[in-house]
Amino acid sequence: MGRVMIVDDNFVMRRNIRLIVEKLGHDVVGEADDGEDAVMVYGRVNPDIITMDITMPNMNGIDAMKKIKEKYPEAKIVMISAMGQKNKVLQSINAGAEHFIVKPINEKKVSEVFNKVLNKQLPIDSKIENYTINEIGEIQLNDDAGADVVEAFLVESKKIDDAVEIKIKKCVSEEIAEIINKEVQKYLFKKPLNIKFLFGENEFESELVKEEFEKILKKIKNAGGIYSVDKSSAPEC
Repeated sequence: MGRVMIVDDNFVMRRNIRLIVEKLGHDVVGEADDGEDAVMVYGRVNPDIITMDITMPNMNGIDAMKKIKEKYPEAKIVMISAMGQKNKVLQSINAGAEHFIVKPINEKKVSEVFNKVLNKQLPIDSKIENYTINEIGEIQLNDDAGADVVEAFLVESKKIDDAVEIKIKKCVSEEIAEIINKEVQKYLFKKPLNIKFLFGENEFESELVKEEFEKILKKIKNAGGIYSVDKSSAPEC
């Protein structure tokens, strides 16, 4: 078991991570609510592992990680990212992060990542430079031991010709619906507005989530845009 420090500017998120970490048998020895505080707290508590949110005020997680690593190169840092933060995750890996967890946080994700980091069985190493991102947003790492795929980004949007394609890897939860909404929001003021969803009406976790998606479709229509649905690559719930 390990001594854990939690860094996140959101109190609810820190509490949720703490509950999961303690349930797994680890000890939480320190918390910080921004990057600057994290740098100071680390020196006082000397944890075995840190969870570090990427987006925070005053000093972001990547900069805080760099400062900690400068003074304490042995520090083991796991970055916490939102879906859609692909570039920032790659920046953090190259800057020295041992691993990352993509929100929403759950016990299974934390357990798997902590076991790998604490036992030094790392699929992600800052020394690994040969990586690619496949078509569904997974980070593909290649080394002498072979390839390892880290499932992370469950929503992907890209512009193809005059249309925007939005596809998902898993059925639409509340969190994924929120990400889809943000992706659509990026394009509402662009003309022509044509969005293709690569999933259908049966790929929702609940009726409530389906209603949220219908609101997204209404936004597109109100903006004078069009949308279409392609169920051929839809995942199963």
